Amino acid sequence: MTKRVLGIVVAAVMLLGIFALASCEVGLNGYKESAKAELQSYADAQMAEHTYSAEGLAAIAQAVADGKAEIEGAQDKLAVTAAINKAKKEIHMVNYEGRDFLLTISVENTTVMKDENFRGFETFVELKNQSGRDVEIGFNRIFYCHIPGWQSNEEMNDMPAFQQVLFQNGYVIRRGNPHWADSPLTGEPYWTGETPGIFWAGEWNLKKGTHELRFEAKFSIIDEQGNSQSMTISSNTIILTVK
Repeated sequence: MTKRVLGIVVAAVMLLGIFALASCEVGLNGYKESAKAELQSYADAQMAEHTYSAEGLAAIAQAVADGKAEIEGAQDKLAVTAAINKAKKEIHMVNYEGRDFLLTISVENTTVMKDENFRGFETFVELKNQSGRDVEIGFNRIFYCHIPGWQSNEEMNDMPAFQQVLFQNGYVIRRGNPHWADSPLTGEPYWTGETPGIFWAGEWNLKKGTHELRFEAKFSIIDEQGNSQSMTISSNTIILTVK
């Protein structure tokens, strides 16, 4: 009797293991399909919104194909997330008609553990002038971090003083630090990108779960007569995970 009961228990445990493995497989496959659909929707939206050259359209098609292949070959959900982040950034970087400024962000580690050492996500932010001309720009704060349901500690502080500087063609503005201790007027590396700056997105108070990170750059272009044109430039988006 005891052997029979033991055999039933062992069989039940084995069946539960099989069901768990099957469930994980279905979950991963479903996540992959959702990621591929999201990537295609993102590419379609970009092509509907902007005017691309034939080379640009081909580059987007290649980024989508490569992204879907990388998603399909991913071994877990974190790898799927990394693949869609990469593909979206590649699509975002394809130039389109009338695009004078390019804002990109990157996060080296998109998954972190929330423990006593948690500081958020170390984010690198770059704004490039690719307009073909030098422009005078004015701003109080250039970079604004957006994560749904979260507000940056920086943006709750007082607004920095207004600055007006020459943003030369081909130059890159990189994030200095969260509180603008280093003004863009104080050092060449800030403009040329010799020393990348960081932004702690989600510092300390970001809840556990999955989040979408993006940035905006806000500034005014000032002409010789003193007239200004407001600009808001959006970055690529990155999926983040806090465990």
